[in-house]
Amino acid sequence: APHVTRGYSKRQPAEFKQILASLVTTQDGIPLYFRATDGNRSENLEYQFYIRLIADQLPNLKDPILVGDAKLCTGPNFHVATSHGIR
Repeated sequence: APHVTRGYSKRQPAEFKQILASLVTTQDGIPLYFRATDGNRSENLEYQFYIRLIADQLPNLKDPILVGDAKLCTGPNFHVATSHGIR
């Protein structure tokens, strides 16, 4: 179960409690994976978790495309993606 924590948010002060909710869908919007994690978990770690999960559980995907916010566009995330054959 996720741990509700006080954390940094650009939209609200840190005194508000939060969790991190992540959703992976197909290009048609069909949900594949969802999970809620601790409110102070790094989004970078969450992206890397899902990149590995998709590569391991769906190895026959042809030309998968990752779409995300600015937190996806980091060197470590690109390294994890390319090392798993995702561009």
